[in-house]
Amino acid sequence: MASMTDFFTREKANEGKKIFLTLPDGTPTEEYLIIRGIDSDHYQATNNEVMRNFMLKSSQDEEYSELEARLDIWVSLVAGWSFEQACTPENIKQLLREAPQIAKKVDELSSNRNFFFGKEQSN
Repeated sequence: MASMTDFFTREKANEGKKIFLTLPDGTPTEEYLIIRGIDSDHYQATNNEVMRNFMLKSSQDEEYSELEARLDIWVSLVAGWSFEQACTPENIKQLLREAPQIAKKVDELSSNRNFFFGKEQSN
């Protein structure tokens, strides 16, 4: 019989998990991101705020595209990285905007609970 705590996801989602990055040609690198899961407190708060702002701004016809809203949400999923540049929201947003393949990976893995709770796999 499972314990109630066997179903908890928030703590692991808040801790985040390291993902190694590859260059656009598929070459593995030592560079990595630490990403949070969608059950994390940071993601939940940011997602709610961005959705409210998106509805408000779009109703006022201001320039706030769906892509900008998604980028703001994806930024909340990155908890750290190996780059020399500071891991600031602005730098994260630039990385995810200019490297959409990384944004896609962050988006896919952050919502994959098996990635956070499944058996360890090599990247």
